[in-house]
Amino acid sequence: MSTKPTTIRLGEGYKERLTALAELRERSPSSLMQEAIKKFVHQEEELEQERRIVQERWEHFQLTGDHLTHAQITNWIESLPE
Repeated sequence: MSTKPTTIRLGEGYKERLTALAELRERSPSSLMQEAIKKFVHQEEELEQERRIVQERWEHFQLTGDHLTHAQITNWIESLPE
């Protein structure tokens, strides 16, 4: 995968902290930032997918009124093998 340079502005002290951490890990600051950004993007994409699913379920409920009662859920949980 090819990479393209970009600019990021870091708050006071973060560049030094990142450099120190990179030295401890024997990696470049760039590789640490890439890893952090990849993790962040993946986490946020999963969160957005969950939000879409919840929204779809809410819209389905509003259209149909389909739901489970507390008693139905409790009975189902109690029927599960331990």
